[in-house]
Amino acid sequence: MFSTGVSRTGRPTVCAAMAAVLMTFAFVAHAANDENPQVSVGATTTLELDGNPSTGYRWVLDVAASENTEIVTVEDAGYAKPATEPGKRPVLGAPSKQRFQVTGVASGEAMLVFYYVRSGDEAPSKTQEFLVEVIGGNE
Repeated sequence: MFSTGVSRTGRPTVCAAMAAVLMTFAFVAHAANDENPQVSVGATTTLELDGNPSTGYRWVLDVAASENTEIVTVEDAGYAKPATEPGKRPVLGAPSKQRFQVTGVASGEAMLVFYYVRSGDEAPSKTQEFLVEVIGGNE
């Protein structure tokens, strides 16, 4: 796809630099959507869940249904801004990704259970589980 190489001056060519950027982006995107993400102690990863803020539904972490949550901190980072073309407005009511920042506190595995709920509903519309492996620390 890209030719990688070194110029006569010993510097990476533009194609090599571009390939490195794209490989980094691919890793980050994979980590954000992985159902079994890994994170180091002290590091943070992002979990993304499909949602739509205009419907009144939100993803929430159910601590009671989750396991070993003391080895991570979970912060709701809100919905991602939808991608739009320059000069155009975002589509109202369009689906978006709700993001959660998960930071490793101690090594081990935590099962995080998220419910997609709307205020006043008794049962969640959807459930999503992530098995997060925290590596490092006491190992």
